[in-house]
Amino acid sequence: MKIDNAMQLGLLGLNRSLAGMRDTAGQIAGTGQLQAESPAGLAGALVELKTYELQGQASAQVVKTVDEMIGSLFDDQA
Repeated sequence: MKIDNAMQLGLLGLNRSLAGMRDTAGQIAGTGQLQAESPAGLAGALVELKTYELQGQASAQVVKTVDEMIGSLFDDQA
């Protein structure tokens, strides 16, 4: 895999994670969500929010690893 592709995939993952977190936070903050008789809707949204958080962390690690690889390549060239 080319380094620029890996960086693009990492950034895409971060963007998707942030968008998902934003949408899920909107669901949690929705007017009827907290007054719902069944807490399953809220629990599901919280689990989804945590899933997006983990996706963001994994994508950030990809970006960090690519950054370190690029830095290492530049150090080797110097």
